[in-house]
Amino acid sequence: MPFRHPGPTVLLMSYAPQEKLTDPARPSSGLGRLLLGCVGVLAGSLLIGPLLLIPILSLLPAGAGDFNSPLGTLIALASFILMIAALTLVLRFIHNRGLLTLVGHPSQALQDFIKTLKGMAILYAVFLVVPGGGEAPAIPNLPFGTWVLLLAPALIAIFIQVSAEELLFRGYLQSQLAATARSPIVWLGVPSFLFGLLHGWNTDDPQGALIYIAITFVLGLMLGDLTARTGTLGPAIAIHLVNNTMGILILGNEGLLDGLALYVIPVDGPFIPPLWPSLLSLLCVWLTARIALRV
Repeated sequence: MPFRHPGPTVLLMSYAPQEKLTDPARPSSGLGRLLLGCVGVLAGSLLIGPLLLIPILSLLPAGAGDFNSPLGTLIALASFILMIAALTLVLRFIHNRGLLTLVGHPSQALQDFIKTLKGMAILYAVFLVVPGGGEAPAIPNLPFGTWVLLLAPALIAIFIQVSAEELLFRGYLQSQLAATARSPIVWLGVPSFLFGLLHGWNTDDPQGALIYIAITFVLGLMLGDLTARTGTLGPAIAIHLVNNTMGILILGNEGLLDGLALYVIPVDGPFIPPLWPSLLSLLCVWLTARIALRV
């Protein structure tokens, strides 16, 4: 009887659910197709996208292009739908698969999403009552009535943004790499490293950029780990959604996409997140999600 290779993804038993996302990627696996797909997503979202947005922005009121205004922040977040559109085309024409194959079974993904949201609600309630570490006092940013009126479109825009990033990094890159590479070091590490690099642009300060990269690299590893343990993007999208909602809608950092924030923390110069408290918070988030999901 001929030996049948068990597949390119060598997993810990806890990562067996990752196969649900990896299996649809195997017929079109390979670094060549993956690189071509990445070029297609970048071209669609970073080159073609702005060409489509420029005429739209020209029809909007003055200041709409300022991403720290309410309308500008909404546009910046909602524009990530271009990334989803580009990824959809890449999947269809390069990999012959659909967008939902990146998500996992829809009903299971929704269940995992809800379980994770419940866990995050409890954790962030604890965070709110724990004394802070000496940050500058928050100041009001938007009038409460205006904030309430913008709340629904803002949540939709944030959901679009986080879904686009999770579909690309934990869905597309992780599944396609897992179909090619044996080691989780590769299919967890590479998407997380690229995810970190993407967020290094949040500041012009070199030291701050490295800290952003380190924090978001660890966040990427954590989200990739939960994706592999559940076989769906539900937990990753839920955590990303809560994180960005807190940082964009509730308590933003002054001058950093703060147009929709109810309160902002004033900063003197470029904002640099605290490394070790941020990593400790991520550890709490990861453990809470695992407990909520029982994985």
